Amino acid sequence: MKLQAIIENQPIDCQLSLSGNEVIFEVDNNRQSINFVRLTPFSYSLIINGKSYYVTITKHFEGYNITIDQNVFFVKIKDENELLLEKFGMSDSVTVSNGEVRAPIPGLVSSIAVVPGQSVQKGEILLVLEAMKMENDIDSPSTGCIKEVFVSQGQSVEKNCLLIQLELNENERG
Repeated sequence: MKLQAIIENQPIDCQLSLSGNEVIFEVDNNRQSINFVRLTPFSYSLIINGKSYYVTITKHFEGYNITIDQNVFFVKIKDENELLLEKFGMSDSVTVSNGEVRAPIPGLVSSIAVVPGQSVQKGEILLVLEAMKMENDIDSPSTGCIKEVFVSQGQSVEKNCLLIQLELNENERG
């Protein structure tokens, strides 16, 4: 399966295949075999080139937090369909470059973690949106300051509803 992994904002085009307890990972015609054993629902033991790694994978609204031997990485995965939609300008983005943070899905605002005037860092939780009994953290897409919060706790929102307006730092503007 072809996909794109975005690790710490760096896109990597790759191909993955699974065979038993082995993952074949290919990047730029460089093929790597990774053996794995599932330890718990969220943790694995990986063996890469004879070296063992302890890995935990936690689902995040926009991707995964992956911890490898106590080093945490945020990884977003885009499959072939998402890449194709993006190519045609039809991506399903949570936010746009002007600092608008919009609801990626319909849901209920279960908590709001910020107030107008508050400075936020990229990746910081802005609010929690509950959908289908799952809590989804809506994180800041960039560093900036909360300009306005358009929703309140307990409010139902539709997909693409404007949730928060950020005043972006100069170097974050697109």
